[in-house]
Amino acid sequence: MKLSFKIAYRFLKNNKGQTLLIALAIGLGISIQIFLGLLIQNLQNDLVKNTIGGTSHITIKSEDNTLIENGSELKKNVAETDSRIVTAIETLDQPGLISKDDKSIAVILRGFNLNEGEKIYKFNDKLISGNLPSNVNEIIIGKLLAQQLEIESGDEVNLLTSKKDVINVKVTGIIDLKVEALNKSYVVTDLNTIRSIYGLGNDTITSVETQVGNSNIFDVEEISNKIEATVGEKYITPNWIEVNESLLTGLKGQSASSYTIQVFVVLSVIVAIASILAITVMQKTKQIGILKAMGITDRQASRIFIIQGGLLGIIGAIFGLVIGIGLFKTFTVFVKNSDGSSLISGSININFVILSLVIAIVACIISSIIPARKSLKLNPVEAIKL
Repeated sequence: MKLSFKIAYRFLKNNKGQTLLIALAIGLGISIQIFLGLLIQNLQNDLVKNTIGGTSHITIKSEDNTLIENGSELKKNVAETDSRIVTAIETLDQPGLISKDDKSIAVILRGFNLNEGEKIYKFNDKLISGNLPSNVNEIIIGKLLAQQLEIESGDEVNLLTSKKDVINVKVTGIIDLKVEALNKSYVVTDLNTIRSIYGLGNDTITSVETQVGNSNIFDVEEISNKIEATVGEKYITPNWIEVNESLLTGLKGQSASSYTIQVFVVLSVIVAIASILAITVMQKTKQIGILKAMGITDRQASRIFIIQGGLLGIIGAIFGLVIGIGLFKTFTVFVKNSDGSSLISGSININFVILSLVIAIVACIISSIIPARKSLKLNPVEAIKL
């Protein structure tokens, strides 16, 4: 092995230009694989985060949409169902009317324990003025609702409940929920405020909303089935996949495209290396013949080209790593959204990068088997005559 390595290294060193060109060609193939893989992964992660990152992944509610009187017990049972559930919060939704002066708009009041609700909905990040409610009969509203009723943080408005009670509430903040329909109709407050306004019990809710870990985002159907088995048939557990089937289809399409591109890149690298090393065997026919005449075995001769393939793969992998990461970082810096932010988050999946490099190096070694087999058939006498 040591002798084969020395000879393979010398062959590569004596043709530095050719070696550099081959390694660069391999590097370009690997860089495309790394760049496209990271790009599609980031697009997928950002799409999932922006679409469902600030929503409930699995919602547990009564089958007939009635009020649930044992909210804290249900929440506890749901949270303990599966370790992949990282957040479970109680919610209470009720209809109403918000009015100021002569204007009234129908709204949905959403009640949370705001400290727990922050884990899913990130209300503080969405505030554009004011602050979150800290006392009973305080609310925050969507920005379009505030514009329509000409409300500012600190204003007091009237809330007309479904029971026709009129309650005076204070608007402590205005939020931007990034969805027009929600900004027009959502009013967010504390659970105790809604319970007090509507005269409901201290444990009354309409649903339990949950989120799972980022790595388990596609396991929600399995988890929701476990929750249904735990809480009983009188509850239903819709999940984000059921609600966003088109999104899931798009994500699967992106993944399939990414894998297809990467497979063809690897195949092109294998074919290129096999072709180049086959030519190298022809170029080195006389040298191989002399080496065989001097006593080198067929096995040692074939190892020369396998080692060459491995060395070229390693050098190409280094080039590919530098070029691929460079292209990806350049993309994140120069490709922007309309608001000036980067189109993608720019996170690098180290495991994916390492796997890509290993696959590329193994592919180079595999591609060297063809010329290695060809060297086995060389007759030293005939090779020297050429």
